[in-house]
Amino acid sequence: MLTYRLATKSDITFLYELYFHPEVNPWLLYDPMSQAEFEPVIEELIDQKVKYIFEKDNVPVGMFKLVPLRFRASHAVYLGGLAIHPSFAGQGLGKAIFEPIFNLALKNNWTRIELAVSVNNARAIALYTKLGFEKEGRLRNIVKFAKDNSYMDEYLYSILL
Repeated sequence: MLTYRLATKSDITFLYELYFHPEVNPWLLYDPMSQAEFEPVIEELIDQKVKYIFEKDNVPVGMFKLVPLRFRASHAVYLGGLAIHPSFAGQGLGKAIFEPIFNLALKNNWTRIELAVSVNNARAIALYTKLGFEKEGRLRNIVKFAKDNSYMDEYLYSILL
């Protein structure tokens, strides 16, 4: 059974391994760093109660964050840091994780979910489109990789619940 919960400090090693897995890291926010450097970054998200862990049969399999927007945009939430550990790939979890995300959003009166995805991440784009997300625009040079100073564009997607 697939469930989710708020991340805790006991999840830091799992989160570090997932964020910096070679198949996952190119699509996420952080350049490679040591676990010691990463800990204060992820502890901030844990303290803000925006980082979640997906579990299958009580085993961590993935993560996401939901960052609420404010004021006139308080009906919206940003979905980021979304990943399934590659060792659980091919089990249909990519699609399955969205039902709890949508339910959590509605429970909190968030009727718009937005996310950014690399223009090169065809697999994620196909999934988001299949789930009903719509492309709203292109964020040019939004990501800069420290290793070679190259840039990557992302698309902004959203879904209205």
